[in-house]
Amino acid sequence: MKINNLVLSWVLGTSAINAQDVKIVPLPNNDMVYVSTHDRLYLTTSSTSSHGNSLCIIYPYFGTIDTCIFLGSEPNVMALTEDEKFIYIGMLGSPEIVKFDVEENMIETRFSLGSDPFFGANLAEDIVVLPGTNHSIIVSLMNTGISPRHRGVVMYDNGVARAKMTQEHTGSNILTTTPYNGKIYGYNNETTEFGFRNLIVSDSGLTEGYVYSAMINGFGTNMEAQDSFIYSSLGQVLNVNGDTPRLVGKYDVFLEWQSAVEPAIDSNVVYFITLNHQNRYNLYTFDKSTFLQMSHREVQGTLSGVMDNLIQWGYHGKLAVNTSDGVMILRNCTSAFEETLTLDPGMLGGCYGDTVILQAPTGYSVYFWSNGGVGLTTEVVQEGDYFFQVPDDSGCLSAPSNAVHIGFEFPPSQPYAFSESDEEICLGETINLIADGGALTKYQWSTGDTTRIINISEPGKYHVLGYTQFGCESPISNIINITQLTDSIPTTPALNISDTTICQGSIIHLVAPGGYQIYEWSNGNTSQDIDVDQSETVMVRVGNNPACLASSDMINVNVMFTPDQPFISANGSLLASSHPEGNQWFLNGLVIEGATEQFHEATISGFYSVQVTINGCSSAPSALYNQLTTATGEITAEKSISIYPNPTSGLINISQNGYEKLRLEVFDLTGRYLISKIITQEEDLSDLVAGNYLVKLSSLDYSDARTFYLSKI
Repeated sequence: MKINNLVLSWVLGTSAINAQDVKIVPLPNNDMVYVSTHDRLYLTTSSTSSHGNSLCIIYPYFGTIDTCIFLGSEPNVMALTEDEKFIYIGMLGSPEIVKFDVEENMIETRFSLGSDPFFGANLAEDIVVLPGTNHSIIVSLMNTGISPRHRGVVMYDNGVARAKMTQEHTGSNILTTTPYNGKIYGYNNETTEFGFRNLIVSDSGLTEGYVYSAMINGFGTNMEAQDSFIYSSLGQVLNVNGDTPRLVGKYDVFLEWQSAVEPAIDSNVVYFITLNHQNRYNLYTFDKSTFLQMSHREVQGTLSGVMDNLIQWGYHGKLAVNTSDGVMILRNCTSAFEETLTLDPGMLGGCYGDTVILQAPTGYSVYFWSNGGVGLTTEVVQEGDYFFQVPDDSGCLSAPSNAVHIGFEFPPSQPYAFSESDEEICLGETINLIADGGALTKYQWSTGDTTRIINISEPGKYHVLGYTQFGCESPISNIINITQLTDSIPTTPALNISDTTICQGSIIHLVAPGGYQIYEWSNGNTSQDIDVDQSETVMVRVGNNPACLASSDMINVNVMFTPDQPFISANGSLLASSHPEGNQWFLNGLVIEGATEQFHEATISGFYSVQVTINGCSSAPSALYNQLTTATGEITAEKSISIYPNPTSGLINISQNGYEKLRLEVFDLTGRYLISKIITQEEDLSDLVAGNYLVKLSSLDYSDARTFYLSKI
């Protein structure tokens, strides 16, 4: 179906003329006349029209078809009698003229134009009615099988040809006449001779008078007569008042392809409409007398086809132009309709080749669509923006409704369906099926589901269809065959773990539940239990069938850095750790409470060490540092400390004048802590292996201390 876009706007000078000035009737036709007594347009329709081979009557105020009367094969050119009682119609499908009774809306008679034995049927190229009559017509004949096609001009009275006719080959392809002087004029628009002729009527027929050249020059030119002037569609104006026609002026019309002319019947205006190769129309108005342009209107829409003619219907600038594809009706009026029209978007498109039906809201008698459709609904087959309008009581169109964009798409490619896992399901298991369709926006699974991902629990064969935004359906996807296994999936296995953070050098032992044939750890192990000694995320899958495994939760094992073994440096009694933080100081292997800084003041003699702990991970203790600190108390004979014998085989005696008890601490020469106890006068060191040792004796409050080198033999 041919779609024509409604004109959206005109430009008149600098003023905008609304779309209500234009109605388009998408009715392919061959010719058009206006019958003022009926206030109707009459069109002969081509065989390609929905009302083909007919005379269709158009109500121009609403752009609607009153009725169509079938005439026969390809009715073409028309001529209306002065009294508007009859229309003479030349046929292209047969060599005849049809006389149509306007009052009775019926064919009155037909008569033949004959044929040529070599070139075939004589057809009417143009017709005029002899002024003052409604029964005598002048017909320009043509044969379509020869070039030039002209076969002369013949006069008919009640269907009977007068004997004399004009010459063939070069003559009057188009005709015009004016009641002003009752004369008949012709023009050759077929060959470069371009002659303008006056035809002389006599009782015996027609003869050709003088041929005037260099007045109108152009192929395919039409003429319109009014009063004593003849106007060509190329812009020339001839004055035929007198025996010799005169070229009196030319309207400066910009011509790109086709043009048509119409002198106004109610004003001093001449209308021209032109059509370029992009199917854009320009409507010009000129002053009849001065030949100056008065206005220019540019058509923004499209009406395709070969343009025929421009006519004025009624008064006040009402115009109509017809092409082989439709009729464009122009009217300068302002609608009294004040309602706001709303078009529900509904479906926004379809596939190429589909037809989208747009429907307007009910409640109005007549609807005009932007694609030329008339009625409550319209069929859309081309992408674009569409709206509708309704007329008021005088036929002036309302403002357009909101525009709805209709898009069309090519059918999408076949979607691909796949399973999220294997195409096997365990007892009680559900799996996801996924559709991959690129630009698809909707899906339809064989299950009835409409989401891209579906969850199934039953074996079977599954497929999916895809749809685009506008409902274009894809081919059916590949088939997924889901089979049922006899095993079920175990319960989620729990791992025996409470703390997942370990220090460098340590391990975490993970144990999965027992009783399964298959263990698949994420790190590649396949035993029931594993040791983890590095940072990683660990999980296990267990079961008895490789396709039916249960997965544990993920466990994040974090292995923390273990600090390096610190070392101690000293400045007098001030000790320093090699680590700036995480320190814990020890004296003789015991924690010194609160001593956690990098520096520590050693006020007591003894063996000091430090250990570093960061993020719960502790270093190896430093080497012992022996700090000899002068006692703060006065040492007297009553409070002297000594040890003997030295060397000893095991038993040592303690001289402890002034002390009831002493603290004994024994270290090897590497600083390793061996013995710590409270003694009185003697101690047995027989358990020590032979060697040299450090023995420290101190008062219980550490106010007095002595360190000795002891040899064990």
